[in-house]
Amino acid sequence: MLVRSYASLVATGGAPLSGSSFGFHLMRVTVPVLALATAATLGPQFPRARRLDWVAALALLVVGVLASRFAAHRTLSERWLVIQQASWPPWMARVRSFEDNAPRPVEVPSGRGTIVIVPTIDGKAGLIPDLPAKVLLFEPRFRREVYLDAHLERGEIVLPRVETGFWMVTLAVAPHPENAFRTGAGGYQTSPQAYENEGTRVDLLKDGASVRREIPMRATIGLRAPVLPDFGTTREVPALRGSPTFTWDPVIGATAYNCDVLLHARGVSTAAATAKGSESNCTIKLPRSAPSETYSLYVTAEAATGIVGSMAHRASFTVVE
Repeated sequence: MLVRSYASLVATGGAPLSGSSFGFHLMRVTVPVLALATAATLGPQFPRARRLDWVAALALLVVGVLASRFAAHRTLSERWLVIQQASWPPWMARVRSFEDNAPRPVEVPSGRGTIVIVPTIDGKAGLIPDLPAKVLLFEPRFRREVYLDAHLERGEIVLPRVETGFWMVTLAVAPHPENAFRTGAGGYQTSPQAYENEGTRVDLLKDGASVRREIPMRATIGLRAPVLPDFGTTREVPALRGSPTFTWDPVIGATAYNCDVLLHARGVSTAAATAKGSESNCTIKLPRSAPSETYSLYVTAEAATGIVGSMAHRASFTVVE
């Protein structure tokens, strides 16, 4: 009788309560009662038929609650998530709770469009000369990467026939952009100058659409003299004499340059000297470094909007006198 009554209740959806609300309240009230009743039926004195009736009722309760929650969601992905959540232990549910509250992904119709990139320096377009470019498009929903060769012409980079999606655009404009997007140190600090950005989101959501986006760029400063290796490499570190002078190419739009020198000894780094000026060079007086000590230099360029240029890696050297 209990099984038939509950089956009819599940079939009607638990009106007048909604499916999810009905399942929630029914679970809170009925599960403890049925659990105790089922435990009591496990004794040998209880008839076998009545014991199976209680076990079947408890099983139907669980199925009914899942069914009510299942029906409250519209898409197959949401319904599958309900089934997965039912098997998660409490600690896993807490860890993944942020996914439950996250907004559902927006469906983007398939197609292709055009992305027009306008690189800017200090908020101004048209300052970077026409140069080859390397573009990395990353779609975070599907973790898809697309590398494109392009060219900056008249202040714009046009990317035709790009698939629709939510793209994170990373851009490098340089005479030799094939060396862009390298990870970690390993080269020498040399000119010529390059321009990069830190990643900008561009949404291309309709087939045939054209999206134009200004992207702030930062110049990559390379030393003109002396030629120094990146800090942390196994390359031989050159020894400089006296008060070394460092020079680099001027950064477009920069109004001031900052030179920062650190002293590295036995895994500990301390500030050694700083210098600031409006010219693309600096002379810093430093004490002689011990055999186990190394200096490193880092240069940044400033403008009205903030940092518009920086070295890709710290440059390493020693001082002998």
